[in-house]
Amino acid sequence: MFNKEKYLLAFLLSFSFISTAVIAQEDNGDSDVEEVTVTGSRIATSEFTGAQPVVIIDQEAIARSGELGIAEVLREMPINISGSFYERSGSSAGSQAQVSLRGLGAGRTLVLIDGRRIPGSPKLDGASANINMLPTAAIERVEILADGASAVYGSDAIGGVVNIITKKGFDGMTVSGSISEPDLAGGEEESFSIVGGVTGDDSSITWSYEHSQRDIIYLSDRDYTAGRAPTDDNFSTGFSVSSYAWNYILNEDDPANGLVKGQWLPAAECQGDSRFLQDGKTYILGAAPTGGLDKNYLCSFDYTAIMAENAGKKSDYFTVNYDKELGNDMTAYAQIVTSRQETFGRYAPPAAFINPYPAGLARARIPAQADGTPERVVTINVPTQLRKRFIEIGPRASADTDWTGNVVVGLNGVVMDDYNWDLSMQWHIADYLTNDCCYLQKPEYTEAATAFAPGGAGTFKGQTDLFHPDVVAYYTSSPSVTSHSQFRSLEYTIGGPLKMVPNTDFVAGIQDAEYNYENNYDKQV
Repeated sequence: MFNKEKYLLAFLLSFSFISTAVIAQEDNGDSDVEEVTVTGSRIATSEFTGAQPVVIIDQEAIARSGELGIAEVLREMPINISGSFYERSGSSAGSQAQVSLRGLGAGRTLVLIDGRRIPGSPKLDGASANINMLPTAAIERVEILADGASAVYGSDAIGGVVNIITKKGFDGMTVSGSISEPDLAGGEEESFSIVGGVTGDDSSITWSYEHSQRDIIYLSDRDYTAGRAPTDDNFSTGFSVSSYAWNYILNEDDPANGLVKGQWLPAAECQGDSRFLQDGKTYILGAAPTGGLDKNYLCSFDYTAIMAENAGKKSDYFTVNYDKELGNDMTAYAQIVTSRQETFGRYAPPAAFINPYPAGLARARIPAQADGTPERVVTINVPTQLRKRFIEIGPRASADTDWTGNVVVGLNGVVMDDYNWDLSMQWHIADYLTNDCCYLQKPEYTEAATAFAPGGAGTFKGQTDLFHPDVVAYYTSSPSVTSHSQFRSLEYTIGGPLKMVPNTDFVAGIQDAEYNYENNYDKQV
């Protein structure tokens, strides 16, 4: 899948009517009032005169949060309603995290680095930015415009704007690290960062490196998510255990075995198999259909013994900010932000409901009945529905790797003492690779199973066992997806006082941009 957009923003005009904020204070001599430039307008204002609400999270607040990264910090913000993915095991988002201000969707929340947009992630179909690419150690503060700003930034800012302001003009070196270990197993966190910089008379360079990781958390690591076996012979008394184990449901009456349509029975292979709950014990599943056995029966599977709740996560970041005064009120600048993310999650083996399952292929165990009929193993003579956990394939797993690079170079300056101009070029490249393992291809399994049914060939792929590794490999799928995007933007803006209209500023700009995006899915053969 390939998508390409090229657009030209020919001329943009913005106006700002200047108002004066009056702040009552005691007269204690000369005081310096610092104006902080905030997000929400292409014309620089202060947080006191801005018309829209802006939430500012500084680096001290980020450090006090104790979170591993900025994605986790934003996830805790009340205004980010159901917007941020976390690295849930098995999630198709993988190493991606989003932000959704005011619950309007991640595609309607604009994310910026130092006022320049982060293009949408190719893994997310280019619809929204991946905030996991943002380094924490390099952040000076985060500005959140908690209101719509589509008039300034476009339709992707209807929900609001998140602007990540990075550190600049840093002099010296700071090294920090942390280790976090929960009381319960899993979820251990480690982080390390180093920030350095040199500031001279006419130039400065600030750089940072950051590494962080969080270990995987399995469902069995927590009592409240771990499965529990039934307290008696009744399946309904269990917790987080599955009927997708190895069970059959009859599609028709089977008079030869005294069975009727709708009867549940466990596969004969369940009993004694330690991979199933309590070594494949047979449980009761309510009343049986009229005219049949005493009860419905099944064996069960504890998927929580294998499945992870939170995926493991590993991140590396490197950033550089450089400024150089060229004279004549002109400055050159450059910024590099690179990141690499890895996540790994694991699910239980694939489960499937296959209907119809060939007659004569299912061997089921019938428990002893109240009328004295002993336990027996029978071959079901009619088609059934197979409700199976394909433990022969193995646990499903997903490994995701994400590379991102963002480069900005530019010049800015002042002309005629009042007018600020800026010329910049931005490149953004993102690559995403996901490798999934151990999924079932139902048509291929049905094809193989039919070969072993009465009247079939009796062999498949040269083997006489439906669960021989060579046959299992035929109906196993391990798909992968590669996503890639490139964004290029050339932009020029100029702004200053509109002298023909008192107390009014303007900004005008021109932009040429191109966005290329593609998703490549491997072909399963």
